[in-house]
Amino acid sequence: MNANDKDLNYPLGTTEIRTLALVTNPHAGHGASQIASARASRVFADRGIDVIALQGANPDDARKLIREVIADGRIDALAVCGGDGMINLALQEQAQTGIPLGIIPAGTGNDHGREYNLPRGNARDAAHVIADGFWTTTDLGRIINEAGEQRWFGTIMCAGFDSIVSDRVNQMTWPHGRNRYNLAIVREFLAFHSLPFRITLDDDRVLEDPITLAAFGNTRSYGGGMKICPSADHSDGLMDITVIGKAG
Repeated sequence: MNANDKDLNYPLGTTEIRTLALVTNPHAGHGASQIASARASRVFADRGIDVIALQGANPDDARKLIREVIADGRIDALAVCGGDGMINLALQEQAQTGIPLGIIPAGTGNDHGREYNLPRGNARDAAHVIADGFWTTTDLGRIINEAGEQRWFGTIMCAGFDSIVSDRVNQMTWPHGRNRYNLAIVREFLAFHSLPFRITLDDDRVLEDPITLAAFGNTRSYGGGMKICPSADHSDGLMDITVIGKAG
């Protein structure tokens, strides 16, 4: 997206969904995604939609399955049942393909579902949203590393303290939901020191001071609803940046 174009026209519409691929993360929500996937599949069957169930043995396997099912032209939509991590994985293959991505929130944070006002904790209602076939377009963030490898993100890219907290959350199995983020924040805060950082903005300004964290937001929240970029809008063509400098 051109960050200087504030008059972007984002198309929306409806499409008939006859066949969809449903990819499930069996570990999301401590197994809750498996139950949610079964409930969603029953809704799709009742609505006359054929479901191709995908479940990879690992993230790379899941991406391969998604890539293949998109490429062979069998599906009208791709649906993900799981958390933000699984949605992010699917985005790597779905972005810019023209295949709609449906979301059945069944993870810990569910910030994608929160941003798009999708039913959270109710797989049946989320499945009906997908089956209705309404779609809209949205911005995505893009990361390109030094090797030229590209990665998309739909919500927040974080660096610094919040990134370390996210890593800690992914290692924890207790507690559930947002409280896991709260506990991870406390544990990491006790040992954290500010980090060297360099940020170059669109107008060539450079921020180069030690920071606590930097969050680059396509949407408003991460970590189960924490509004780190409260003014972000996923359809304005702009990336919001929140920087917290060196702090005790």
